Amino acid sequence: GILVFVQSYGHLRKLEEMWCSDASCDATGRTIWQRMAEHKGTLVMEPKGKEDFQIQRDAYEAAIRAGQGAVLFAVFRGKMSEGVSFNDDFARAVICVGVPYPSFVDPWVKRKRDFNDARHQQSATSEYISGSRWYDLQAFRAINQALGRVIRY
Repeated sequence: GILVFVQSYGHLRKLEEMWCSDASCDATGRTIWQRMAEHKGTLVMEPKGKEDFQIQRDAYEAAIRAGQGAVLFAVFRGKMSEGVSFNDDFARAVICVGVPYPSFVDPWVKRKRDFNDARHQQSATSEYISGSRWYDLQAFRAINQALGRVIRY
């Protein structure tokens, strides 16, 4: 199995739309999605809602157990990237697409960055990390969490 992580559910849906659209067809009329499925087996997209989560996970695992191969497209900080273990054949490769920085315009992220910057500037010993350092660490943590799905043994 192959795990592919992207930055957001919106990005994941745009990729799916593009890969399934007629505009992605080759000379034989097959879409990118169809060509990927021919080469890699079952293709599974992580659902945004929790109601289909287990169905999609089971489809991915069933394809691996049957020896068909599968690719799971998931989201950094999503349900598949945290708390789910993909040992052995369930994840022979992990592909990270992009760097999953938190939304720069999110009010909570902005407040946290400002708070860290203020604490960092007040600290004579710099025991507090700056807002930009905290922001970078959030992206690295998300990458580590995704990679941790496969690094188990």
